[in-house]
Amino acid sequence: MVWPGCQRRGIGLSLLNEAKALSPQRLGLWAFQRNTNAGAFCEAEGFRAAAYTDGRNEENEPDVKYA
Repeated sequence: MVWPGCQRRGIGLSLLNEAKALSPQRLGLWAFQRNTNAGAFCEAEGFRAAAYTDGRNEENEPDVKYA
């Protein structure tokens, strides 16, 4: 997560590029379904929604996995 006040400065892209370098074959990203900015970022970087949850997690928040 990139704090809202720090978004749109290339931090998320830098983190994503580091993750891609560490896992070049396969990478999955999770975001809360209501976080439309995160979803748009993932999709702009070539990821597509691959799975959805109903909120049965630590945060009790439905999320989506991008692959």
